[in-house]
Amino acid sequence: RPSAEPGALGPGGAAGEPARRPSRRQRGKEQKNQRRQKRELRAGPGGRRGADGQAGAGPGAAELPRLEAAPSGRAAALRARMEERLRAARFRYINQQLYTSSSREAAQLFQSDPEAFHIYHRGFAQQVGRWPENPVHRIVRYLRRR
Repeated sequence: RPSAEPGALGPGGAAGEPARRPSRRQRGKEQKNQRRQKRELRAGPGGRRGADGQAGAGPGAAELPRLEAAPSGRAAALRARMEERLRAARFRYINQQLYTSSSREAAQLFQSDPEAFHIYHRGFAQQVGRWPENPVHRIVRYLRRR
């Protein structure tokens, strides 16, 4: 947390100016990250991990080379967690591509990489499972009432 002392350097502040306090949004994000980290620590090896906040990776990240001997114990749990993180990263990468491209470019992405279509929809289904309510169900209820 930035210091409130007059001579302290804060985010975007200059020497001699008071440090800025984080905004409500920044504090909320910080609290959310702290809660996520606590959940991950409690889950331990092989625990369920969320797709948010994981390390990013490029489009080829979903596949890992197969090892000759199957790892056991902690190594297997670590490997499973890393593979899940790579799948989540690939989903986030594809999702970002879809948000920043036109419909035509998105169609070309899925045509050139059919595996991306399956990875995206598998990741999206996992993400929807974490939501308190699926927005599609709310829209359907609204339309039925009208």
